[in-house]
Amino acid sequence: MSKPFRLIASRHLRKLIFIICGWLILQPCVAMKAKSGTVRSDPTPQETSYLSTEDALAQVIKYAKFGTQPNTDLVVDTGISIISVGFPPAGLVLGFAKQFVLSGSGNDPLGDALKAINAHLAELDQRLDKLEKEIKAIRNQQYQDENLARIRHLRLLGKAVEDGKDQLGLLPTSNFDKQTIANQAGTTAGLFLDDPDLWKWSDLHVKTVLITDADGKKHNELTTDGLLAPDFEPIPTFEYYAGVIALWISALEYASGGDPKYVTNNKTLVNDLLRHAAFLSIRPTWHEADSLSTPDPPQNLPEEIMRRVNCYVEPVSKYPTNGVCNAARVCEDGFRRTRTTVDTMQFSMPSNNALCTLSMPRPKAVPAYDESRPLYGSNAIALWQSWRAPIAVAKEDELEQSYGIEAMTLLADRLERLAKFGTTREQFLGTFGTTPVNYHPAFVYAIANNGNLLWYRQETNASKWSGPRQVGNGWKFKDVIPAGGNSFYALAEDGTLKWYRHDGFNDGSVAWKGPVDVGSGWNFAKIFSGGDGIVYAIKNDGTLLWYRHDGFADGGGVNTWEGPKVVGSSWLQFKHVFSGGQGIIYAVKPDGQMLWYRHDGYATGDSKWTGPLTVGSGWQNFSAIIPVGDGIILAINNDGKMLWYKHTDYATGTSGSGNVRSAGGRSTSAAAARAAAGARVSGTPHWEGPTEIGSGWQGFQKVIALIPSTPVGPR
Repeated sequence: MSKPFRLIASRHLRKLIFIICGWLILQPCVAMKAKSGTVRSDPTPQETSYLSTEDALAQVIKYAKFGTQPNTDLVVDTGISIISVGFPPAGLVLGFAKQFVLSGSGNDPLGDALKAINAHLAELDQRLDKLEKEIKAIRNQQYQDENLARIRHLRLLGKAVEDGKDQLGLLPTSNFDKQTIANQAGTTAGLFLDDPDLWKWSDLHVKTVLITDADGKKHNELTTDGLLAPDFEPIPTFEYYAGVIALWISALEYASGGDPKYVTNNKTLVNDLLRHAAFLSIRPTWHEADSLSTPDPPQNLPEEIMRRVNCYVEPVSKYPTNGVCNAARVCEDGFRRTRTTVDTMQFSMPSNNALCTLSMPRPKAVPAYDESRPLYGSNAIALWQSWRAPIAVAKEDELEQSYGIEAMTLLADRLERLAKFGTTREQFLGTFGTTPVNYHPAFVYAIANNGNLLWYRQETNASKWSGPRQVGNGWKFKDVIPAGGNSFYALAEDGTLKWYRHDGFNDGSVAWKGPVDVGSGWNFAKIFSGGDGIVYAIKNDGTLLWYRHDGFADGGGVNTWEGPKVVGSSWLQFKHVFSGGQGIIYAVKPDGQMLWYRHDGYATGDSKWTGPLTVGSGWQNFSAIIPVGDGIILAINNDGKMLWYKHTDYATGTSGSGNVRSAGGRSTSAAAARAAAGARVSGTPHWEGPTEIGSGWQGFQKVIALIPSTPVGPR
């Protein structure tokens, strides 16, 4: 994206007008002339970022709209972008991308896709109306002319998508008509790749100048100083690009008539699809930090976003006080042109005479990557995340995702799948059973021996599984446990505890926050999760320690912990120890006896307990036991079969002997249950199951399950 700026390239404009006039039902067309504006030759944002605080930005915008000088002696040198005046981050396009992806799994994928596109365009039209009003409110004609011309260009592109959507909605039967719609959608999509100026917007330069009054007194005043050099901004252009990509995919699926060779045998088409997939993907070996000094400048959309969002830890103290330095976590947003202090922290220094300095984590060695077999979308970002340096501030990922990276990844995955398989319809993989009805979905993750992280979801109401989908790689940790919600803790071999949050947990998309280092020195015999940030650690002498991470939901750092507190002893005797949340802990002895405990002080770390109670036997033969919450337990046999259990009295741990209630409500003997499952459960009727719900689960390094706080449809 380094071509010189042209407001609207005439050759692309002529092509766009031709596309709009070329839909099957012709629309009246008129020629359009692009108006050029003068652009200052100041350094671009790659050279100077023109940042201010959020408060200062608000005063600058007020001045630009109303001519109101600030009451305070404000000193700024900043820019007013279209994102800062009226266009929010990409929540709209992310919702659309997820809805479009889901449209491929229903009974009417084309109809669902067209509904999603139609709703997306209608919402975009309203938002662009609001953006126009905000731009016109800025009292600078050049700022208005430059950016309103770009909006008119986007509206033309939106018209092309709308016309194509309407024609596809007529369900044409002629192969020529089907192919024409698909070809014209592909040509429109190509404009976003071929013309970098579509992604460039002009910011108004506002700065403080020193004014001398008639009486010789000096004071500061704000003044506008022309436009900054046009630069990349993802919104709102990406929202239109997402719409045309969705139309193109839908048109190709319809034109193929279910024959994948329609796509896969057309090498030119395959290359075009993968070209767009690459444009929406990060390069797996891209050096984000190096891009600041431009040896590895950004080439694709996610890289352009990451290049302009930067968070870091900045020492505030010059020298320590009692060996402690203060620091601030700071985020720079190059699109809003703001520099914000997210929060503060402290760190230790060995001497009060040493300058307060921080050594930031370095990236790992770049893994081997065969560029002749490129990765796209989720696979590309997963490989990139496996070696990148841990982020210093969790807010950085959140900011980057807000500008559309997750939506880009979803669309790249769709384009790659269409190019390779001739369809975006997901194939069912694996052998699964069904769970009993009326229980919440299970979100299960498996770590393969090569470090790949696989996602599975099993719906409620006796439905089948979704997955596997690879949502990460490089997960070669000493241990991985759920943190609560949709977060993980990963324990490295050196005792560093890392935090991750999988925002794509509902649909298996690759949308992550982290990693964030949230602890060190975690050299324990075993750790396990108590849910909602509660972590239990068993020392080598059997002591049970309690920790609570108040930052488990957002990746708060090392200063957001309570504990450790000693809450027990002799816990190293068990073969399996796991928690179902809410203080409920199960422990399996070497002889297979399952004990139930309730840590009544789990929220605060008080050593108050109920139990143990014996609630089962025969549990020693499972290779893995995975709590899912609400008394649901998954167990994997040595032959790879996954069994489902429900401890209905998990809150009280009531135990006894006698019959077992099966998933269908039928009462069977305990002997029959043992024969079917390999584990005896006791209590009448305190258990449901066992039900075999899958096979082929052997050979994984680790299998865990999350209990998202709101297990509903994709957000």
